[in-house]
Amino acid sequence: KTLDHARSMWLAECAFGYAKDFLKEGGNFVCKVFEGEDLDKFKRNLRSFFSTVKCYNPRASRKYSSEIYIIAKTFKQKNI
Repeated sequence: KTLDHARSMWLAECAFGYAKDFLKEGGNFVCKVFEGEDLDKFKRNLRSFFSTVKCYNPRASRKYSSEIYIIAKTFKQKNI
């Protein structure tokens, strides 16, 4: 599970790197990650770029699954 978490966080951080470059002000970002030690740091980073950041664990997910969807809404204007 630690490896799944590390890989999912790496992918989410890469996706967010692209999103920062291409999102327009007010845009949204969604990603799926697995729970683990780096999740809180990633959410804090997202909160500095978005007005709202929420985590969602879908009911359709397995009972003991650690998958989480992060929904970040309203991208703030980039500081140039």
